[in-house]
Amino acid sequence: MLYDTSHDLPRIDVAFARFVALGHRPSQAARLAGFSATVAHRVGWRLQQRPEIAARVAAFRDSAEAVRRMPAEVVQGALEARIDAAMAAQDYAAAVRLQRIYTDLFLRGGLNPAAPPRNRKDKNDDGRR
Repeated sequence: MLYDTSHDLPRIDVAFARFVALGHRPSQAARLAGFSATVAHRVGWRLQQRPEIAARVAAFRDSAEAVRRMPAEVVQGALEARIDAAMAAQDYAAAVRLQRIYTDLFLRGGLNPAAPPRNRKDKNDDGRR
């Protein structure tokens, strides 16, 4: 499953594997997972060499493929429910991670906006395409 709750790896390593599975480069995935920018390149390279991390990345990729086949509304609803649950439990770190995943999926075109646009025309759109 894309949101693994097992505790055999530290959370930051699981987050790294998740971001790699979503298509980020290892150094970028390390930064997104919470490593400092100064060590992200080294840590990303080192983590991707570990067999347990590689296995977790493969599992997340398989899970992500299953999620890609699901209707976008189902994925969006599940993510929003998990974000709301994390906020209610005051687990803000988990809420931020889930929001990053939500944003990443949205920016890649996998999800619809959470709220409909206010106006028919975007204020920043000058009408030219």
